[in-house]
Amino acid sequence: MDKTQFTFLFWAYFVAWAGVLLYVGSLVARERKLRRQLESLQQQLKDSDDV
Repeated sequence: MDKTQFTFLFWAYFVAWAGVLLYVGSLVARERKLRRQLESLQQQLKDSDDV
């Protein structure tokens, strides 16, 4: 394998893994946001029951 092929292969794997990491990061951020929204909704329901 010559140097050009190795460089291309390295960058292809790098981009593929960067995409996977960005996707997982976006899932984590979405999950945190949904948990905050759920906690807020539960608090609102609890407050409305107390009234």
